[in-house]
Amino acid sequence: PSAAAGLVAEGGAANVQPKANEARVPDLHRLPMRTARDHLAAVGLELKASGSGVGVVQGPLAGAIVRKGTVVHVTFRRLSESAEAKRPVVQAAVEL
Repeated sequence: PSAAAGLVAEGGAANVQPKANEARVPDLHRLPMRTARDHLAAVGLELKASGSGVGVVQGPLAGAIVRKGTVVHVTFRRLSESAEAKRPVVQAAVEL
């Protein structure tokens, strides 16, 4: 089944393996921008970054299976600007 915006399966389906034209979105939380870009490029995905510092929010979420070439949006913040001890809770709106 195909879905909108390149999304094929959400992260809850960790046992589903990506097809040849798909990739699993890596967890970019707390990674510097250059490292995040490298992780995405390694699996055929692109980065759309905002801010600077380390990754604090991303979409599609880590673990989602998407089509290769999909743009992953990541918000970066300096550690001093973010809640260092807590990982942000991000929820994605999904239309059924």
